[in-house]
Parts: sequence; C-alpha cells; structure tokens
Amino acid sequence: MSSRLFLIFAILFSCPEVFGQDLLLFQKNNHRQAKYYKGDVLKFYLKGEKSARKSEIIDFQDSLIVFKNYKLHPAEISHLHLDNQTRSWFIVRYKYDRALPIAGGAYLLADGINNGVSEETGIISGSLVGAGLFAYILIKKRIKIKGRRKLMVIDI
Repeated sequence: MSSRLFLIFAILFSCPEVFGQDLLLFQKNNHRQAKYYKGDVLKFYLKGEKSARKSEIIDFQDSLIVFKNYKLHPAEISHLHLDNQTRSWFIVRYKYDRALPIAGGAYLLADGINNGVSEETGIISGSLVGAGLFAYILIKKRIKIKGRRKLMVIDI
C-alpha cells in the first residue's frame, strides 16, 4: 500500500508543469459563447479593413492567435463572420433570406395547383421572393465585436 502511494506521489511531483488547452472564446453575453480551437477556420475582419480574411488557427501564444503567416491580438479583430456556432444565436434574423423565397415558391405552387395561377398569386409570390432577396442584400453576415461582445484567448 505504501509503495503504491509513494509511486503516485513520485509521478505527480515529477511533472511540475501541466499543459492546458488554449482556445479562442467569443462571448456574446453571459449565456452565449462560441469556442474556436486549434485547427478551426476563422473568417474575420480587421479594424480599418473592408475585406474579410479567412485563416486556420495554428496555435495560441500568450494572448495572441497564431495563423499561418501572421499573429494577431484579438483586439485587432473588429468583426467575426457568421458560422454554424454563431448563426444559431439569432433565431430569425439570418433565416429571412432563405425562408421567404421558399415561401414564395411554395405559395405559387400551392395556389397554382388549387386555383390556377392568377395575377394576385404572382404578385404575392413575387413579393415574398423579392423580400427574401432584399433581406439577403441588407442583412450583414458578420457580428461586430464591441461592448459585451468579447473575443479573448483563454487557457482551460
């Protein structure tokens, strides 16, 4: 019994440094968080730039994000592009551009089968499709990092 206990303590004290896993945490508020690990692809906008950058996260060093050819501090990133983790935070906002054209087509098909295609059916269906295209143009696919929305490198 004592030799096993001695062996356990010897193993524990021979490894004084334990490595944790770093990650990039995007926090919208206290309840909504997106976690990005090494190997994840991140699409983002830098402050002062209008074009997006898309890079794979290679590593984290201190509070820096290491990409293939450069390192960035999270404070230099002004916007994050929507991905599967962040899109689910907004229940309806990013679904108009998909739902409205489908609803317009379904309305045209259903009313065409039941009553035949009329001018009123075309106007309503066209309005739904047009509203979907309008939503696609107007609703931005990026989230601004400001206020409560924080982007930080943490060690767990």
